[in-house]
Amino acid sequence: LPNRLELMDFLIKSKFQWDKSKYVNTKDIEDMEFALSNLLQKISFSLQCLQKISITGLEYQQLTTPEERELLKYSGIWLKDESGKWSFVHNNFREYLTARYLADKPIETIKRLITYSNDKTRIKESWQNVLSFLALLYSDQELLDWLQKTSPSSVVKFEISRIDETTRKNLFYNIFNEYKEKNIWISWDRNSEEELARFGQISEILVFLLREIEKPTHFRSQANAIHLLQNFTNLFGQEENVKKILLSCCKNDSTRSYEKKDAIIALAQLKLNSNEVTQELYKCLGESNEAVIRYGLYTYFLEANLQDEFAEYFIRGINLD
Repeated sequence: LPNRLELMDFLIKSKFQWDKSKYVNTKDIEDMEFALSNLLQKISFSLQCLQKISITGLEYQQLTTPEERELLKYSGIWLKDESGKWSFVHNNFREYLTARYLADKPIETIKRLITYSNDKTRIKESWQNVLSFLALLYSDQELLDWLQKTSPSSVVKFEISRIDETTRKNLFYNIFNEYKEKNIWISWDRNSEEELARFGQISEILVFLLREIEKPTHFRSQANAIHLLQNFTNLFGQEENVKKILLSCCKNDSTRSYEKKDAIIALAQLKLNSNEVTQELYKCLGESNEAVIRYGLYTYFLEANLQDEFAEYFIRGINLD
């Protein structure tokens, strides 16, 4: 399958070919392709800077000359809606074309645009999607290197096909180890657990997370590892090992109840809830009256559709409450 960059190129070129055939009897637009492309990039960049997805007719006149508006009539991706506003048929076109516009600009110019004036290490949220295109379009490795050092959490938001596996591994390790060294939870305002797990879904990282669960540096690093692991959609043939380590975590007396609960839920979400696993969990934790453990088992039974089989357990929990 093509990545988003290739797909956007294909869609824009296909639309131009369709427009060319549409106006074949009224206008020869083949010689206008370069000028039209540049003009669309200029419009998209203007909208991006204005933080708008559409503009009024008056704003359109202020941004363009009559000659430019005449040329833009022959573009099928820049249209006027029923309310009289102008916009791209999809935001992805605006974001991609903005990235194209910036692809040959000096890196210092780009930095000024995408960061806050009082914090040059913080990427503006409104530029994240543009940046994900620009990182691949930019011919100089300097931009991606700067992003990896300055804002690795921004790179995690990129489509994974844009970043090579070695870079993804190194960034993941750096981000995870930063949380570990600082003894803090994964920060939702930088990256969600789902984003970080998607970015780091590589067999070597799976092994790395299993090691941290089995022999944690501290309880927060163990919890972070479990939360990331449970968001993996591919266990790379390690299902039995994952099951073994999560079960061991549940049985280990040195594991806190909160992390036991996380491990229980991870077993369910990863579809490792076999009859054998269910019986082992119930045998070692079924008599616990701790609310957090019971919550983990409730979630497990519901996820595995075992609520009828363990109805008595649920009823006993009501009486405890």
